[in-house]
Amino acid sequence: MASLRNGRNTRQRHERASDPPAKRPRVLIVELDPLMRWSMRTYLQRWFDVATTDSARAAIRLLGEYGVRALIISDEMSEEAAEGLETLARQQDGRVTVVRTVTGVSDASSTKTPAVRLEKPFELASLAQLLGVPAQETRNGDDRPVG
Repeated sequence: MASLRNGRNTRQRHERASDPPAKRPRVLIVELDPLMRWSMRTYLQRWFDVATTDSARAAIRLLGEYGVRALIISDEMSEEAAEGLETLARQQDGRVTVVRTVTGVSDASSTKTPAVRLEKPFELASLAQLLGVPAQETRNGDDRPVG
């Protein structure tokens, strides 16, 4: 509701100052390719609070302070680093969704973890749906393949 106060147009806030801000689910993307990081972050930030990094060391630090609902790990990370990140994320929250991007079917079968495998190239809408975004929300014509 707008009102006029001291000659200025103001809007009444419907939230109280003590109300906590709405919390968005957090996603961490560990991807070496800057364009892939940007594409995924830009698309997913519609629904999630997104952090990105290109190193396992930074990802460990972010997981320690960030707490995530989903972790997306590039196939360009070493298997040892990827498994370590997945283990750490699952220790923090057993319900975390872990998505490993892979370049081919043979890559998908080589890992021993319960992570979801998403073969490159993939549509960003498919990634969002794996993270729990309803399909109807991802249909806006902006889900070109990436990877």
